[in-house]
Amino acid sequence: MQRTSYDALIILSIMIYVMTRQNIPTSFKACFFFIWVILFHRTMLILSSLTRWRLQVAMGGNRDKISKLFANEMITNQMRISHNFEKIPTGNTLYVCNYPRCELEYLAIRILPGLVCGISALPGYKMKLAASRENRILIPVLGAASTYEMLKSSIREKIKTRSVFGYIENSNSHDIEDETLRLPLRTGLVSIAHSLNLTITPVFISSIKVKFGRVISDKFVLEVGETTNVTNVKQTMRDVRDFLTSRKEKYKNC
Repeated sequence: MQRTSYDALIILSIMIYVMTRQNIPTSFKACFFFIWVILFHRTMLILSSLTRWRLQVAMGGNRDKISKLFANEMITNQMRISHNFEKIPTGNTLYVCNYPRCELEYLAIRILPGLVCGISALPGYKMKLAASRENRILIPVLGAASTYEMLKSSIREKIKTRSVFGYIENSNSHDIEDETLRLPLRTGLVSIAHSLNLTITPVFISSIKVKFGRVISDKFVLEVGETTNVTNVKQTMRDVRDFLTSRKEKYKNC
């Protein structure tokens, strides 16, 4: 929501400027304020919640509980959320998800039921906000082999008591603002699932539509795909890619 915040604050500054000018008729100010409230009320509510979320985390509260509370406040209560959580497996699984476009979408991990541990590359600022130390895996960017083994070891330990959630799309050097873009997928998580005999569960998170600082769509989709055992890494990669691609196409205009 960083770009959204900047745009919304610019619009807010314009509104304050208009409201404080002495030479502008009161009737015009009232009309301008009324229109502004109609157009930007959801954005302001979400930004207010984001600010309070960050402040409570900074004050040392339980990040998991705080993030779950504000995820419900900002997404479940402010948006028309659609999900199919009845498909979530009863046992722990390795969730693989498309890459988020804004800060608010990072909180989707806290909407999923049960204990879920998130994965992020260092410095992992957004994951640190959304998850306590025991519910996050932060991986330094080392050589491919070293990073893989470190991640594999961390997942092996975490999966004993909770599910693990990672972003499978490779966003490096790609325009992540294009929500329909078919990004290349990282094979590491699927290979680790195969090596550790874990199930894979793909998850699709829709993009929150924002224009000129205004949240223009109140629909938010969090769809869970079929949970599968990884018997063939290449086939599982194709299945995950097909699932994410089809959902991007299905929900591109929602």
